[in-house]
Amino acid sequence: NLFFLIFLMLFSCSQTPVLKEKSFGELPLEKYTEASLIDQLNLYFPEEKIKISQAAQDGPNYTKVEFGNIGYFKIENDRLKEFYIEDSSFFDQYGAHVGLSAATLFKIRPEIEIQRDYHHINARYPDSNIYYQLSGGPENKPQSSYSQEEIDRMSLSLIIWKPE
Repeated sequence: NLFFLIFLMLFSCSQTPVLKEKSFGELPLEKYTEASLIDQLNLYFPEEKIKISQAAQDGPNYTKVEFGNIGYFKIENDRLKEFYIEDSSFFDQYGAHVGLSAATLFKIRPEIEIQRDYHHINARYPDSNIYYQLSGGPENKPQSSYSQEEIDRMSLSLIIWKPE
């Protein structure tokens, strides 16, 4: 696929870390505690600012570890729960990035599955640690009733890494 070859060529010339199934750049993604995650971020990305805060959600509150302009880590019960990439200049190993159209995502990862829940529409490849949150669907319509054509017109709003 020409798109993927161009992506690989551009990436090989770049120093921007790429999200992979088990790492972000050189940073191994593991089931870190909050303290060990911060130590590893400082070791692998000393130039990035780290901000720690408490955040609330429908479930249990969590610790949010913001990581420069890249995104943030979600820590629950002192364990890494998820890593969210919000910055469109960071790619995953498949060539996906925030802002990519859902239709293009489905072309580069053809067996991806759509998961609908009350709050979000996510796309996930079976047995992958990498998820994609989609946004941009029709207003005033339940997400559970979006058609495939409506989903195709959406775009990636977040890339999410979750441990196995």
